[in-house]
Amino acid sequence: MDWTNWLGGRGAGIGAVAGLVFGLLVILLGFWQTLFIFVCAGCGYWLGRQADVYGSLRRFFEAFFRRR
Repeated sequence: MDWTNWLGGRGAGIGAVAGLVFGLLVILLGFWQTLFIFVCAGCGYWLGRQADVYGSLRRFFEAFFRRR
């Protein structure tokens, strides 16, 4: 199998897999439950990304609430 197409166009491959997973979850669970799962996953990704940037979630929350 030639992996250059998958590695060169990673966004399209990831988008296709995400679309497939979303479609299957909508069929199995329903639209709103699937949307809830994706929103929770997005929030988890965002918090994890902030933990990577700040070194820990504690530092992120300290910086977040200090600015307000």
